[in-house]
Order: sequence, then structure tokens, then C-alpha cells
Amino acid sequence: MKKLACITGTASGMGKAILKNFLKNDFLVIVINRTEKESFSAEFTEEINKTLFPVYGDVSRAETQDTAFLIAKKIGIPITVLVNNAGTLNRTSFLDEDPEHAKEVFDVHVMAPFSLSQKMKKHLPDDQTGVIINIGSLRGIIPTGILYSASKTALHGMTRGLAQELAPQIRVVCVAPGLTKTEMHAHKTEEELHAMAAGSMMNTLVEPEDIADMVEFLVSDKAKAITGETFSVDNGGTLVRPDIWKKHKT
Repeated sequence: MKKLACITGTASGMGKAILKNFLKNDFLVIVINRTEKESFSAEFTEEINKTLFPVYGDVSRAETQDTAFLIAKKIGIPITVLVNNAGTLNRTSFLDEDPEHAKEVFDVHVMAPFSLSQKMKKHLPDDQTGVIINIGSLRGIIPTGILYSASKTALHGMTRGLAQELAPQIRVVCVAPGLTKTEMHAHKTEEELHAMAAGSMMNTLVEPEDIADMVEFLVSDKAKAITGETFSVDNGGTLVRPDIWKKHKT
């Protein structure tokens, strides 16, 4: 019997790489994306409505979430894997921040994963097990900015709380990517990208496939003993580089 996964934020970057791994591993997949992109539909035209079932809308809204679970009901298979990947950027300075936008950041990064996890548990039969993967961020460990970092820190903490609440039926794990080579940085020059990568031990940016492969492992039975943890995939971004340490050492 095929397994059914739900992945949010798959239009590009890490989310798309995660989706491709799930399809490769013979999953049926429901995806939740904010809008329909022609490039996405064209790339997955053979899979859509066969092994891939798109839902378009705001992931933090109940009606969008409920549509995903209605599709699962029609398919006749419960969602046993949930990947909370959808995100929203925050480029506004602290003093210019709008309270409504601040709420949106937390709605997408914290409340949407909370609600989807809640719905997954409610719809999962007692005799089946599942896995929830939250996509956090290096910025939730080493803050850069306020709202984005705070929301990802909250997601990391919620991962531990959900792991306690949902054990032993559902494992809950978080992946915290470092600076990742996605469309978000497509406008940057090679020089700018090199400068960004210089903050990591490996002098390179994380590839979306690195995150996807970590998610693939954590969903598998090889990770059956892992729950409640946050794993950094950041080329050593959480470490202090020896050259920087020596420069500041007194």
C-alpha cells in the first residue's frame, strides 16, 4: 500500500527538492502552495492528479488545510508524513515592522505547522504511525533579525513539545538549514554568494538537495529512534570558524 505525505511550500528551492525525493520513493503527495506557478505545473504535469495533488492557498488558513485532508479522504489513505516547509520572508527593519505582518510570519512558521500537526493526529488511525518534519532555520539558533528568527526558534521548541505530545505514534523532528542556494538568492552575484558562504566552515552554501536528503533519512525507518531533535544542515554554520576565533580571542 502506498504512503501519503503532505508537504507545504514546494513551488521552489528546498520544498521542491523534498517533493522530488518523495515522488522518487513512490509516495503519493499532497502539496500546499500559496499560488499556482506555471513552471511548477509544467514540471510536474505527468504527476499532477495521479501521484501529486496540489492545493493552492494560504497555508495558515483552516480552509486551505482542510482541503488537503479532504483530498486524503478521497484518496482513501491517511496522511502519515507531514513536512512543514512553507515560509515567508521578513526584510523589514524592527522600527518599521507592521504588527499585521509580524502576525503573518508567526502564522506561517508556527501556527500553520501546529494546526496541520493537530489535524494529522486527528485523522491518523490508532493502528498507524507517522512522522512530522518541521523545517526550521539556522537563524532560529543564531538569530539574524527578530521576527523570522523568533518564529523559527518557536518552531524548534514546538518540535520538542509535539514530540512529547504525540509519542509513540508520531515522531516529530526538525531540520534547521543554513544559508541555502535557492531562488531567493538568484539575484546575487558570485562574489556576494561567496561572501555569504564564507561564514560557514565549509565555505559553501547548502544545496536544496542536502535538506531533501536529510528529510528523506528522517522519514525512513532508519531514523525510527529519533524524535524531538533539531538537526542543523548548515555546512558548520553554527560553529565559530578558527580564523575568526583567533582574531577575537584575548
